[in-house]
Amino acid sequence: MDVDAVSFHGVSKDNSRDTRAAFNKVSGNQWSANEHLVPKNLLSIEGRPAHGISAVKALSIASAEGQKIWTIDASNLDNVLGKINLGSDIEQEIRHSVLAGNIATTHESVINYNGWIGAGYLLIDPDIGAGAYKIIVVVLLLQVLVMLCSGLLGWLN
Repeated sequence: MDVDAVSFHGVSKDNSRDTRAAFNKVSGNQWSANEHLVPKNLLSIEGRPAHGISAVKALSIASAEGQKIWTIDASNLDNVLGKINLGSDIEQEIRHSVLAGNIATTHESVINYNGWIGAGYLLIDPDIGAGAYKIIVVVLLLQVLVMLCSGLLGWLN
């Protein structure tokens, strides 16, 4: 399940941009969590739980595994990109987003959650508190080769 976009207009009671940005960030985290909670709650049956993934779930799993969770801005961008291993496409997207003024939050390396292998990260505009809550499936060449070989062996049998 993917929540592509959520749009609303809001004003804080105190007319503070900071209050509105904080609300947007909390709301974004909840919308991201819905991406893993809704499938889990709707599709689970007794004895066969369903598993969903979201950006905030991926960060939570990585943290539980002992991975460092990085908050990346222009001041630490090069340092952090040298320490994470999420693939060049993700790292390039983080670089471009941070250089555009956003704050990125990510973990150190890919996770494996019930066979889903990938990464989760946030790209948030600090002025408004909204942004992208992203998950990316990372398919390793070795996995593809194993699947192809398994299929070929099954076909030969």
